[in-house]
Amino acid sequence: MDIVKLVAKDMLAALKQVRQLLGEDALILESREVEGGVEVSASAPEDSARPQQHSTAKLSEQHYAKIHDIKTFLQNQGVSPHGVEKVEAFLKETMLQNGADLPVAEYIRFIFEQMFNTNTQNIFENHRCVVLSGPTGAGKSVTIAKLGLLSLMQLKQTPLLITMDSGKAGAVTQLTTYAGHLNVPFVPTDSLNAIKALMAEHEGPVLIDTPGLTSFKSIDFEPRTKLLQELNAKGVFVAPAGTDMYELKHMMHNAAQAGFDTSIITKIDTISRLGYLFELLASGMQVSYFANSPSIGQPLLNSAQDIIKSFEMG
Repeated sequence: MDIVKLVAKDMLAALKQVRQLLGEDALILESREVEGGVEVSASAPEDSARPQQHSTAKLSEQHYAKIHDIKTFLQNQGVSPHGVEKVEAFLKETMLQNGADLPVAEYIRFIFEQMFNTNTQNIFENHRCVVLSGPTGAGKSVTIAKLGLLSLMQLKQTPLLITMDSGKAGAVTQLTTYAGHLNVPFVPTDSLNAIKALMAEHEGPVLIDTPGLTSFKSIDFEPRTKLLQELNAKGVFVAPAGTDMYELKHMMHNAAQAGFDTSIITKIDTISRLGYLFELLASGMQVSYFANSPSIGQPLLNSAQDIIKSFEMG
């Protein structure tokens, strides 16, 4: 059989390379530590002489011990029994397929990356104007500044920041400061006609902050839905981590019905356990980015590696 050997910085990176080269069902034949990382030998399943199928393959005692350690970790992190069962099934299938034995922390990162799609969509795709909505105190102002940084870094385009929340104490001052740090234009106005005129003059992305919501019934979103329609804008709902999961689902459902069909979850640095993040991602709610710092210098996160790196996993 044809065997592929490759070297990567760690086992997780090696597994990614193997799957890219040989497919999802590639077999890990051998792995060992080498200078600079790990060396892995692998083959495509059709080239393998291994006769057993998944139904007859067996996990080793080491694998079962590792599964037990991971289940215990997730239980202590507040993951629901149903969630732990899903992870156990996923781990058994993964271990049967490639036989790899990773440290617990690497497996946790692997679980989040493979089980959940955290790279959901580009917020700027098909829309030059983005309107943010969400509860008071969710961190919309700093989030709009982070989106501005994203525009500068990834799109290489200068964004225009607008706030319609000029009545909130400190909102204008805060965004004025952020715009100054980014060296981008900022205008406070709640006039739809003024915003349309500004969009006509500005060639780059336009990012609009709206006043915070205190109620999340469908009727409360109606003015914002009209705003999206008038500006042909992308609606993004901003909500803080730590919100009761039932309430968060309710808010995001009504927001999606109103046109705010993707979300940014802020303040994930305030979560002490991974269980909340696990249940949030397992719920299937559409999340494009996470934010874990009030500093605009800290970019938005949208990969499993970045999202969970702040959690202590031993």
